[in-house]
Amino acid sequence: MKKSLLFSAMALSLGLLSCNQEDMSDVETVTGTPVTVSVEVPGALSGNESRTLPAAPEGHQLRCIMVVDYNTTEDVRMEQVAGETMVNEKFRFTFTPAEEDYTCLFWADYVDEGAAVSDGKYTDKYYNTEDLTNVTYKVSDNTLFNNPACDAFFGKSLAGSPNAVLKRPFVKLSFKDQKHETVQAASSLSVTYTVPSGFSVKDNTVSGSSNQDIKLTAAAPADKDSDIWFYNYVFAPANVNKLPGDILMTVGEDDVTIKTASLVLTQNYDITASIDFASGDGNVDVDVDIDDEYNDPNAPKVGQFMQKDGSFSDTYSAENSIAIVFAAGPKGGDVATKYGQPDGTKIWGYAMGLNSVKRAALTTAETPLDLISYGIASPWAADDYNGYVYTQQLEAATASLGTELMPAYNEWKTTNSVAEITNVSGWYIPSARQLLDVMGMTLGYAGGEGIDVVAQNEQFASRLADLMNEGKSSWFGTHTSASNVMSSSVNTGGQIMAVQTIYADGKETISKALGVNVNEKASTFAIRPVLTIFNK
Repeated sequence: MKKSLLFSAMALSLGLLSCNQEDMSDVETVTGTPVTVSVEVPGALSGNESRTLPAAPEGHQLRCIMVVDYNTTEDVRMEQVAGETMVNEKFRFTFTPAEEDYTCLFWADYVDEGAAVSDGKYTDKYYNTEDLTNVTYKVSDNTLFNNPACDAFFGKSLAGSPNAVLKRPFVKLSFKDQKHETVQAASSLSVTYTVPSGFSVKDNTVSGSSNQDIKLTAAAPADKDSDIWFYNYVFAPANVNKLPGDILMTVGEDDVTIKTASLVLTQNYDITASIDFASGDGNVDVDVDIDDEYNDPNAPKVGQFMQKDGSFSDTYSAENSIAIVFAAGPKGGDVATKYGQPDGTKIWGYAMGLNSVKRAALTTAETPLDLISYGIASPWAADDYNGYVYTQQLEAATASLGTELMPAYNEWKTTNSVAEITNVSGWYIPSARQLLDVMGMTLGYAGGEGIDVVAQNEQFASRLADLMNEGKSSWFGTHTSASNVMSSSVNTGGQIMAVQTIYADGKETISKALGVNVNEKASTFAIRPVLTIFNK
């Protein structure tokens, strides 16, 4: 009996791992002078940052290769295995550059615990690594299936960079059944399909002519308890996002053809395809589950500073830092398409500017503002991170107002331009929830009627302490006494939501979260702009 299984949905998944790169200054490249590069191989994480190496599967050890790729001089290759020579769970390679310009290429994978060493090279186990611009599968049989030791990592660093953080070159593809009894009854499973190969660490690409067939023969399902048929680590390079062909799956006497035309291979993602093997002849839809327990390895962390070039650092720089990350991942129903981003773009997080638009008049008695049509019922809702949309409405409503605050806000955005950073939204006025979250994290908020406490995040606040103590007025409110910091949220009565701070004895504290009337009298606010960060 033959069946044809067709993918009907695509997966948007979060990355398989998380990692962190220390903020270390670049080092000057001088030929004849030794250079040390630290290499971090992140572990398999569940949403929490860690510097611990991935645990080697039984009978294996983690090997890291560095190739110094010169323009004219012969390349240099060095290898290490995880062990006592590591520093802070990182591999460290020291070499003397033969040229000023070079690129360090890195590949880390698992080899046998007692792998033979010849001329400083360990015997390859699952991948042919003789040429890091053409890494291929060394095996194509059952050992390549359902095997955590087939995991691997890659990366590169340019001359002068003392750090490298590796990530997986794969998508992890898992196939499970919708019916537990089908997997339980299976006695033998065979799978054949073609996968991309010939991976270049240097370019993050594969050669179009380097596809390889892999085959699982007469095996048991990978995990009967979890209904998993099989899984593989499949190369997912920048230039190829589809499998070269379909997947043939045989259980007992029955064959299944899984149509893969709509399956997108995305590097560093974990995708689980759910099938109903026993559903009968014809096309059978395949549901794709999203694994959202993992962090994107390149995404910024809360408390990191965004730099003018779009990078992130744990350390504040007066010359280069422009924002601090206060929330990671998308919040509530916020999606990247609301910002005009293409489908498939992910929200990495949200960052706050490092100074405020100075307190100024939004309205006067002569220039009231009717915002009732923009009102929402629950402006302090915990999942409302729609500040970008609300700001667009507010900008339209105040376009001809002629008062001081909005022109000052536009001038602030010009002074703090992020136009050269391609993966951010641009500055906007935070929603009430965004504003209260970031101000509460910094100062602490004791709660109010219908609004929960926001505890101070001591680590986050400590990174801002020096900035907050620089002046003789409130850091958020830009004033020497009480000041309302404006959000872009409006309640059903037409009031603008704000967080009020008080500055006394050199300290700023939050006094209350409130709605401010703008439709009949003067109103004065400071603004603390924020932005949304997208994946690259």
